[in-house]
This record gives sequence, C-alpha cells and structure tokens, in this order.
Amino acid sequence: MDTSFKSLTFGEDTFTVSAVCDRIRDYMQTHDEYGKIVYSYLSNPNGIFLFNPLESKMINEFFMQDPENFPILVKRAILDQLKEYTSHADHRLIEKATLGISVLITDARQIKMGDWYAEYEGMPVNVECQVVGANQEETYIKSATARCWKCDFKTVIGEKDKLSYCGNTRCERYDKVMEIDNTTIKTGDTKIILIQEPLDEVRHGTSRILSCIIKDEAVRNTFIGQHKKLIGVFRSHTQENKTTNKIMIHAISVQDIESNKTKLPTEKQIAKFKKLVATDEYLDILTKSFASEIYGEKLAKLCVILARVGGTRVGRLRGETHCLLIGNAGTGKSKILEFLLEVTPNCGFAVGGTMTGTGITISMDTLPNKQKILRVGIVGRCNGSVVAIDEFNQTSDEDKGKLFECMESGKMHYNKGGFDQVADAETTIISAANPKDYVYDFTRTISDNVNLPAPLTDRFDLKVNLTDDKTELEEQNKLNHIIYLRNNGLEKYIEKEKLLNTSDIFLLLNYAKSLKPVMSEKASNLMNNFYMNMKSLEKKQRDGSFKINTRFYESVIRVSTAYAKLMLSETVTEDHAMLTIEIIKQTLRTFGMDTEKDGVVMPLQHTDDSAEGAFRKHWREQEGVFQSSWIPEKDLLESLVNKYSTKFKVFSTVARASKYFDKLYNDGIITKEAGLYKLL
Repeated sequence: MDTSFKSLTFGEDTFTVSAVCDRIRDYMQTHDEYGKIVYSYLSNPNGIFLFNPLESKMINEFFMQDPENFPILVKRAILDQLKEYTSHADHRLIEKATLGISVLITDARQIKMGDWYAEYEGMPVNVECQVVGANQEETYIKSATARCWKCDFKTVIGEKDKLSYCGNTRCERYDKVMEIDNTTIKTGDTKIILIQEPLDEVRHGTSRILSCIIKDEAVRNTFIGQHKKLIGVFRSHTQENKTTNKIMIHAISVQDIESNKTKLPTEKQIAKFKKLVATDEYLDILTKSFASEIYGEKLAKLCVILARVGGTRVGRLRGETHCLLIGNAGTGKSKILEFLLEVTPNCGFAVGGTMTGTGITISMDTLPNKQKILRVGIVGRCNGSVVAIDEFNQTSDEDKGKLFECMESGKMHYNKGGFDQVADAETTIISAANPKDYVYDFTRTISDNVNLPAPLTDRFDLKVNLTDDKTELEEQNKLNHIIYLRNNGLEKYIEKEKLLNTSDIFLLLNYAKSLKPVMSEKASNLMNNFYMNMKSLEKKQRDGSFKINTRFYESVIRVSTAYAKLMLSETVTEDHAMLTIEIIKQTLRTFGMDTEKDGVVMPLQHTDDSAEGAFRKHWREQEGVFQSSWIPEKDLLESLVNKYSTKFKVFSTVARASKYFDKLYNDGIITKEAGLYKLL
C-alpha cells in the first residue's frame, strides 16, 4: 500500500496503517449506504466513492492527521471489504479491478476561497473555485524500496520520505542513508494548477488566485476553465534564503460542479412568465425593466437581451450571439452592460484600455519558483456565459485580434515555447464602443468610426448605433425619468410601472437560454428569402458597403433562435423569423442604411476614407479585374501604390505596402499562397 506514514494516533493509542484501514472498514460496514456501494463494486468496480470522515470522531481524527493521503486508506479499506466477499483465489483480480475506483472526501468545512488564509493551516476545507491555469504534468514517487547495499536491510518509503536510513544495528552502515531500488519505484501523476475564486464571490474587485497541487485521477480530469469543488489543505512551504513561506494548496479531492450554477425558475414561476409572454406588452415590459435607470433605447436593450439568451450551438457551429453597441457619449451604453452582471451567472466585465489580449484570452505566467504555467483570462473563465467589454474602442488592435478565434470557434489555443494548450471559450461577447471624437459620423463606416478591424466587426451578430438625436418630447421624457428616479428611487419606479425586478429577469433569461427550439420550415424559407433579397440589394449598392455573406445568414439564424427562446417557444415559427428580420433591419437603419429601397445607401464596412477602407475597396475592384478572389501579389501592390501613394503613407511605396500586407496576414485578414493573396 502506498502511504507516506507508518502509524496514526487516536487519544493515547497508536494505530498501524493496517489497523487504521480495519477501523475504516468496520465503520463502512456499520453504515448501509457505504456497504451497498462497496458491494456493487463486485460487478462494476469503477466510479467515484464519496466518503465523509466527519461523522466519526475516530475516523475524523485519522483524517486530520494526514488528509492528503487519507483517500488511499479508504481505498484500501474498500479492497479489504471486497476480499471478504470473494475467495482467496480471486483476491489478485479484485486488487487489479479496484484501480478504477476513485475516492473523494466530502463535507469538509465549507468556506469561500477568498477567506482561505493562514488560520486554516493544515486544516481540510471545502471551496468552490475555477481552474485558470496549469503547468505540464510531472510524476512523483508514491512508494519505493530503500536498500542497504552492505547488509541488504530493506524498508518501504513513501512520498514524504526524503531519505531512509539503515535500521540494522549490527551493520557497519547503521543509521546511514540507504539507496533506492529503482526497480521498485511506483509513481503517480501530479501537476500544479492555478485556482481562482468564483466571480460571484469576488469582493472589492480583486479575485484570489492560489497555486494548488493535484495528483493522480485529478490530473487526468482537471482542465483549464473548469469549475471545481475542491477539498484541500492550506500548507506553508519554506523558501530558500527567505524568512517568508510560499503558500501551496494540497488537493485531497477535486469534483466537477455545474460551471454556471444556473438557477432556473419553479413551475409556478414558469407559468407566470408564459402568461407575461402571451401579452402584447411583453417586450416593452422586459426592455423597460432591463437597466431601467436608462430611459428608452428599446432596440439596444432588446439586442443585448437576445445576445444574453443566445442561439443554440450545433457541433462546431456556434450558438453564441455577439452584440456591439456603438454610440455617442452619454447614451447609456455602459449602464446597459453593467446591468448584465446582475442578471447573468458567472458574467465577466472588462474595460478597454485596462485589459490586454492575453489578459482576456490565454497567457503564460511565471510562478515565484520560475516555473511557467498557462493561465486563462476572463473569456475562458466565463465559458458558457457572457463577457461585457466597455470602451472596446480603447483596446489595441493586437489585443482585439486575440478575440478572433474564441468569438467564432469557442476555443482558445496557446502554442508557444513547447506548450500546446486548448481551452474552451464558448463565451458571448457584448461590447460597447464610442466613435471617434465621441460623435458618430454617418459619412464614415463602423470601422472608421470606432477603429475596429472588419473581420472582428463581422463576428458581432447584432450591431446597434445609439445616437442622442431625440425629439423634444423624448428629451423631456428622459429628463422627467431622471428626476423621478432621483426623488423616489429605482424600486419605486419598478413598482409604479409594474416592471420585472432583477431576480425575475435573472430567472426568465436563464430559463429562456436553457431552451432549444427547432427551426420550422416556414421560418427557414422566410430567412432564405430575406438573405437572397439582401444579396440582390448588395449588388446595387456602392463599393465598400455592407457585405451579405454566409456569416450574415448564420447571424440571422442565431438571432431568430434567440428570439424564439425569449418567447419561451419550442419552435422557431414564421412569426419569430419575421420579427427577427425586422429587428435586424432596424439595427442596420441605425447606421443610415436603407433596407427597403433600390440599394443600401450608407456603408457599414469601408470607404476609401481610411487606409483599411482604401485597401478593401481596391481589393474588390481587383477581384472584378481578375475575375477571381485570388489576386496576384505584384499586381495588387503596384496598383494600390499607384492609386493611393499620395493619400496614405502605408501605400507610399511598394515596400511599405508589402509590410502592411504582412500585418494583415499575421492578423488573419488575408492569406497568401504561391504569389497570390486572398481576402478572408
């Protein structure tokens, strides 16, 4: 048996390892729930065995003396009990079969990870956490035989035994260090992970992160981004040439928990919500209740709500519905985003200019002992939920580029320095951005207004432009709303208007998100017709306008699915598709687009007012010249320089234009093959 101790005590009595196992076995035999589970292992010796040592004073005392290795004793006790049910000839088969059983300790003292400090030194506690980083796996010695080469004296050492000394008093090498017999070494898997307290437990805006050692089964079942229920021991490790200690958590057991701890409404509450949905005022009440301190902005709020609910992921086809709010300063974008924290489980919030691309996706950290460890950022930690990013326009181009992969595939890859790591990031991105000079310029494009790369803009399924161009009556109503809130408070306003409170919105949106409506044939046909109509409009619009492509079509599907969910429907009906199309048209019109007439007047993407716009416009022209999406590098560079050398510095020479193309290639905007370029 692989243990690091030789005996344990209870009161004044000392117990050998075998005696401790006997006591554990006797304890399990007196409890039917344990006895039935152990007996079931005769036919299926696999699974997780949950054991609570706190119900017995003696067993708990044994547990407290060496909690990290206590599961080994429990497993040995299970094996001894199984041997009682079988003949001696079957004992070896039983020993081999029980390798599939994992022992997890339950019901240690439950605390919040933010409270896990030195006062709990050596004490097993139970916390909820999220794995945000991990180093590469290693092995440790579980047991081995140490041998005196002089007298052949032998003893078994465990993980914590650094050295073993000859115990033969007649030997010349008595009390001298013995050698380890390499043929007897048994090893186990181990890894250091970084654990962080859940976002909903964070106080004062600073989340606690600790290093934790996991072993054996936990190594094989623990991955970055997972939410875990961890029972572990706070240990202080001395540091060479330092008077302070390094904190390390030693995991006893690690269990999966629901990543978002989604709370769903009761049957009675669902019935109440369905009754509300059936009314004509439903969406008015919902949007008015959402961030109700902001007056109006029904379209923007509805789009954020639809993104919060999201579509349905099908295999590698994403269901996450991303949303981008653009608008003049003071239009309430930030308040709408902040409200998501109150109605979304495990929601993250970041502000552009204060975050980095590695901070929101995945990066490499170095621990104090110089060990490198991979760590996920806020997008990975909010897997399955939402990350709201305010002041998105303040984020650098390089950092925005980090979001390309996770927004489309729901994955984050890290491939540097010999590390190859993939983390899940099925996270909805809802962002807000201010235009240049804080006023939206309708003569320019989205990319020109907020400095967003076109491929990133395309990944947002819903884009809304909030302007402060209100009528006199709307302005007066807005002022009256602010005065009422100042004088009476938000709760009085919600009560007076008979709106939904935060708890109701939380439950309603959770329930809506859990639904998986099926697309009806009529709805599908309607969306197909809408797509083809938009394609025909695209042909009539001027160069550089909004592109209607497969990504646009997939966005329509996701938004229509989200709308059906919001209506608590099991089917995406023709009406849902029709209303979804109207919502999308309304969003396009906020940018000055005419979706009904002979052409789309204002561009959503690029004109030649910027270098990127000029590049894209010229590219489309060259595609027409060569009748292909692949353009010869030499022709493209020379024609671009001839046309724009005096207007943009990056195109002043072929060499500079080539460097600009290299940047686009590195950012994943274009690809290159055999002297030809293609726009992605």
